[in-house]
Amino acid sequence: EKLRHLTHVCDKLMTGLKGQVTRASDIHRSGYGLLEIETSTLSSENLRLLQSIGYTKGPNSSTATKSSPAFREVPFRQADYITTGQFKGRRLEKGDYVEFSVSRIGENSAFLQATSIKLLQLKRDRAIANQIQRMLDAGAVLETGTVCTIKRAGDFGFIKALNRKEEVFFKLDDVADLTSGTPIKEGTDVEFFVIAESNRGKLSDRAIHLKALPPGSVKFEITVAKKVLATVIQNCESHPEESPGMLRLHSPVSIKEVTGKEDDVMEEVELWQRCLPEEFQCRVGDVVSLDVHYYRPEKLYFARSVRIKTFRQLGRETGRIVAVKGQGFGFLHSQIRNTDIYFKSTLVVGPSGSFVDEAALQVDALVSFEVSVESTKGGIKYRAHRVLLLLESDSSSAVLKKDVIGVVIRNAKREAAGVIKVCPEHTEELKNIKAVDPDILKGLKEFAELPQLKKVSMFGSPSSVQRSYINILESGDFPLVAYELSFIDDNDPSLGKEFSVVKLSESDYVTWLKGKEKSSASNKEKTDNSKQKDVSDNIHFQKEDYVSEDFGPLANDLIVRFDACWDDGKAKLTAKNIRLTDEAIEDGDKAVFGVLLGVIDVLMDSVGGGKSGFIRCLESDERLFWFLSSSSYAAIKAQGKAVSTSLFVGSEVSFSLRRRGGLRCAVDLKLLEVGALKKEVELPFECTGMVVEKQQLVLVDVSRNELLARRYVDLKLLNDLMIHSKEHKNGDMSDGNTSAATWEKRKGQPILPSDKSSVAAKNVAIDSKLAAVDSEDSKLVDGGSNVFQREYKPQYFPCIPRLALPLSPVSGNKHAVGTVVNCLVSVNWFLQRSPLFASIVSVNLDQKAIKKKGRIVRLKFRSKGSESSPANAVEFVEIFDLEERSKDYRQQPSEAAAGGPVSGPTYYCDMREVQYPPEENSKEGSNSLQYGDEVEFWCIPAVGNIAFHVTVLPKLSSEFGKIQFNKRPVVNAELKEKSMVNLIVMAKGPPNEAAVGFEDGWRKAFSSSDSVAVIQPPPWASLLNGTYKV
Repeated sequence: EKLRHLTHVCDKLMTGLKGQVTRASDIHRSGYGLLEIETSTLSSENLRLLQSIGYTKGPNSSTATKSSPAFREVPFRQADYITTGQFKGRRLEKGDYVEFSVSRIGENSAFLQATSIKLLQLKRDRAIANQIQRMLDAGAVLETGTVCTIKRAGDFGFIKALNRKEEVFFKLDDVADLTSGTPIKEGTDVEFFVIAESNRGKLSDRAIHLKALPPGSVKFEITVAKKVLATVIQNCESHPEESPGMLRLHSPVSIKEVTGKEDDVMEEVELWQRCLPEEFQCRVGDVVSLDVHYYRPEKLYFARSVRIKTFRQLGRETGRIVAVKGQGFGFLHSQIRNTDIYFKSTLVVGPSGSFVDEAALQVDALVSFEVSVESTKGGIKYRAHRVLLLLESDSSSAVLKKDVIGVVIRNAKREAAGVIKVCPEHTEELKNIKAVDPDILKGLKEFAELPQLKKVSMFGSPSSVQRSYINILESGDFPLVAYELSFIDDNDPSLGKEFSVVKLSESDYVTWLKGKEKSSASNKEKTDNSKQKDVSDNIHFQKEDYVSEDFGPLANDLIVRFDACWDDGKAKLTAKNIRLTDEAIEDGDKAVFGVLLGVIDVLMDSVGGGKSGFIRCLESDERLFWFLSSSSYAAIKAQGKAVSTSLFVGSEVSFSLRRRGGLRCAVDLKLLEVGALKKEVELPFECTGMVVEKQQLVLVDVSRNELLARRYVDLKLLNDLMIHSKEHKNGDMSDGNTSAATWEKRKGQPILPSDKSSVAAKNVAIDSKLAAVDSEDSKLVDGGSNVFQREYKPQYFPCIPRLALPLSPVSGNKHAVGTVVNCLVSVNWFLQRSPLFASIVSVNLDQKAIKKKGRIVRLKFRSKGSESSPANAVEFVEIFDLEERSKDYRQQPSEAAAGGPVSGPTYYCDMREVQYPPEENSKEGSNSLQYGDEVEFWCIPAVGNIAFHVTVLPKLSSEFGKIQFNKRPVVNAELKEKSMVNLIVMAKGPPNEAAVGFEDGWRKAFSSSDSVAVIQPPPWASLLNGTYKV
């Protein structure tokens, strides 16, 4: 009671003392408790102070020592206890460890009291701490783990220890800081000691002194390495029991972080199916990216974050997505199977190796995949799995050979593929290259190099793919690698067969190879007997593979360069990156042609807004193709505005000469000013002509002038053709009746020797250069290869007829008709291809002209010369000389059978040169040449059997008796046919006795024999000789 009254005069002597409660405060008695001062917490000053006031215990105290005297307990009140945090509201108990201050009550008093008391540690916690320290001193290990289970009903649980496989039992009473405020729950990281205790006669582990740790303190897995490349060497399985696969790391990984040893590395790591996405499988041969983890409880290294880099190549196919249903599945189209296949759209791997969101999948996306076969009620179904989304750049075909030369023999149209015939030199090179899918070769190489890969099966693969594998494996390029063909399911043959690539031992491989060699020899013999067509030198292409659009459209017979590539979808060689050959053309002096001049002859619209057509080269009369793309045409239009003109038929242009696609083309077109080429020029070299009318002349021989020689039919060529025609029964003069077999036998025979050397020596520079390269134009100079001996000569305009030319006034009118003269001609190539007029220089006394009369016996036949010859388009007529014919001009049957020549001479001329009388030209339809027409013509014996200035004689117009002739006499078309000698003969009689041209009694004479030859002369002979009488 006295102390209560003295508390108001407390004097705080010292602070920061520590000690433990020796007696709890008693509210039923004095209300005071006692605290024992911990001497080690006293400073020297506080120690002297306590001794000075006599607060020590007697010398007989059990806790007193000489160096550390014992002090009496200090009383305290519960009110002086400051409760905060997790100890709020709790009373001090005996054994609690506290911190406090000491105050003296009353001046110079020896009575002390503890104030400002703070609880530092409970009695229980203090005992546990002391026990833990003793365990550590004895060598016990403090372990960590995570609470995985708590059974509230029994107040116990289990801990997943970091370094133990089995879970460890614990009781909630064993939690060291149970009252600290941190609750123990499932997932809490803890540290603990493990003791062994006997439970019903069995020893078991038990965790004691549990203490909660901050979240994340316990890590069961350690990341040893990230983004490591590895190859699957053993498959992981999940059924019927889970078993790990194995990955071989591409480079060793250090495990110093786990073992603590500098030199410890690992080369293989386990792969578990549980670490892969659901339903996704890795197979032996796949290359993956992964993180290497270490699992402490089981001391296990394994792979996590697995991403596909590349699937094994063997057995994979390519295709495109055709439908995504949005319900976890879709369909893709297999290129080599040409069918749609089901796939799971949620398991598509992207180029980065992670799964692609189903919503991001697009129709027509390029994919690769593997195929399995399932038997359903509806039949056999294909299933695609391990689907990999490819980039469009991956769709480019593998290039096997670049810059291959060939000729387009069938152009591509829309969906239809085109065909290129490879030149022989490159054909041999392509045959030496294995024309197989490079992915197949890559897959087989991977298979051969990976010892762990023993067998890969392909289900329902097309026969073309199987043949590719068979050809490679039977060649022995991959030792110890063979193939097998067996039923997918022996109990269900409807599923078809599976094609497998397998590894064999050396003895088994030798036996297998010998068996296949015998089978191959037998198959080769069957193939040789079947006489199959060899099309190995033909390569297909698509329209979009042509890339030389600026050179013009692709067409048949053009020479191209291309890359020979392997098409995965079609499993064969295809042509890609097709472009026309492009090269300069050299003249006779091996110099590139300079700028040439010409006139637009044909102008056409091209696809894409461009223009194309043909140019007539003024110097050579050559017909050159030209093409302008839309951009080039725009440039030409802009250039045309500068010279006040535009591009149209007849435009004057300059251009360069190049060979594109094997053909000579005009390039780099530039418009010229209007009238720039309208120049009248007298050609320098003399020609031979013949005066046919007053002030008119026909050119006979122009061979000395190359510019004219290209425009007219060569007389020497025509004469030799006629002689050749007679010797070979008209085989080279085609009127539609010459058989293809006859021509094939003779087309290689020389008809006319070249005489270009004399022309080149006499002509102007530009003409000599053009002539010198004519022989070279028949070759494929691109690359120096003559692909098919095809002629690519210059294409000239058709020959012009030898029509009468006006004479210049200076020539005078002193030369008689039929006079052969030497002359010079004047031309204006821009206005017309034929000369304007001629000027007589002198009379040619060495040649004389003769006027003759004849009859048309053959019409509209052509020469079979060179393909590029301008004479090819000319139609000729054959004229029978009536003045020198025999009495019986028809070929006798005996002569016909012997193949003898015709009785009278024949002459030939260009059908366009035939002239009609003025009165004939005025009648509609009368200027058509017919068999039997009589003509007048001129010939020059020194030149040959060539008819010049042919004129049709007037038709009969007088009245003979009661018959009026309004047309030239002709025979009914259905009653005539041509004989072997091209003369008109009658095969059938007229419809009645009164028909014109038949004498009485002809029917009786004809019926006496089956041969028309018995009627001599025939009854209609009077029509031919003009002696007919009514």
